[in-house]
Amino acid sequence: METFEAVVLGGGIAGLSAAYQLTKQDIRPLVVEQRGSCGGLLVGADFEGVRVDLGAESFAARATEVRELCQELGLKEVAPTGSSWIFAPDGQGQATRIAHGVLGIPANLEDPALEALTADERARLELDLTMPAEVGADAKTLDILVATRMGEAALEKLVAPVAGGIHSAPLNQLAVDTVAPGLRKALLETGSLVKAAAKLRGEKPGKPAVYSIEGGMFRLPETLLAKLTEAGAQVATHTRAQAIAQVEGGFAVTVHDTKSGKTGPEDAGNERTILAKRLVVAVDSEPALKLLAGIEPLTQIVEGWQVPRGADMCGVTLCVRDERLDQAPRGSGMLVAAPTTDNPVTWAKALTHYSCKWQWAGSELAEKVGAHTHILRLSYGRRGEQPRSHSVQEAVADAAILLGFEPAEVIDGKVIHWGQAIVPHTPEHRERAAALKKAVADVQSLQVVGAWVAGTGLAAVVPDALKGEE
Repeated sequence: METFEAVVLGGGIAGLSAAYQLTKQDIRPLVVEQRGSCGGLLVGADFEGVRVDLGAESFAARATEVRELCQELGLKEVAPTGSSWIFAPDGQGQATRIAHGVLGIPANLEDPALEALTADERARLELDLTMPAEVGADAKTLDILVATRMGEAALEKLVAPVAGGIHSAPLNQLAVDTVAPGLRKALLETGSLVKAAAKLRGEKPGKPAVYSIEGGMFRLPETLLAKLTEAGAQVATHTRAQAIAQVEGGFAVTVHDTKSGKTGPEDAGNERTILAKRLVVAVDSEPALKLLAGIEPLTQIVEGWQVPRGADMCGVTLCVRDERLDQAPRGSGMLVAAPTTDNPVTWAKALTHYSCKWQWAGSELAEKVGAHTHILRLSYGRRGEQPRSHSVQEAVADAAILLGFEPAEVIDGKVIHWGQAIVPHTPEHRERAAALKKAVADVQSLQVVGAWVAGTGLAAVVPDALKGEE
């Protein structure tokens, strides 16, 4: 049986971050990835000689560990440019600006986004400034917190499109402390939700909510892979873990080969067992629970665990040419509110004007492809919606609806289906994940990482993976 100092199951950003941390301890891990390449949701593609993100394109500014990792790897962080908008897809459709603050919660009452509220709805929101700080502060989910402090209209018009669009889930399934860490504490300290948002973000725009990497977020996993190779780590792609068992000296991991299939990696035989002195489980929730069931101290915890079903997500990236886009008519892009009818003008949940949001991309496109060239990204898939197949043609039509005009020329387009890539961190799931983490800490030489246990976004995933064995 071949033996490794450490084995990392999963080559997404969690697995790569954990493997990198091991190399800093002079441990040379084996990274096992079922797909043909690593990186998970951080992936790039070439458009006319300019490489851009197809997956996650930013990380929360609060993620100091991510920023420090980028600096350590020699990657330059960049702030976005341009304002953000919300689009209401019912009726004829309407675009309005997103409030500066936290997930659409305004940080000041002069924000232009509040024009979406009627006089009575605005008056209800302003009660937040006079009611006791304790009101709503014990709310576990975002919908209860916002509705209690600011009213249903503020929840539906200002916050739901933003928070729901980012996390691909309804607000009654979003734990406040997971999606907006520190918000409830700031509410008790400042006395209002408006002031709490101002404390976390600043009263006026200026402090970015997110950062990216110059050249694209996909450079993070690529650089981590290069560092792992330099440190003597091994990467086995097209390899999937089938089972785990505790044995003397570590963990026996049964693996087999995979091949690319129509709906993802398929089994290709060649089953074998390897010994891992240390083991990091960094795969998605479903395979992780099956693997962890083979470790006796964890069997009872994972048994019967039904992880909340996420949205079936899809992204379409367009390279277009149109002089009108030079003026960024919708700023850096817009989030689309969840439809309230069965016949909305669009099923898209967001449009990002990527080449406006990230100036490096706009400059490269102008230089390598020509003037008036832009990258637009459209995303699809909300939790509870029927899964749909999306195309470049559909994305062009949706872009026309959201922008108010159809791009004059479509140079290229790429579609990527993510499946249920984001697990909604409901309060119940969050509590169970915490219990699992606590139990794993008592199992020597084992680490479990990834978005399904750490929380959504790089701000949660990377710091958790870098902690190492607790």
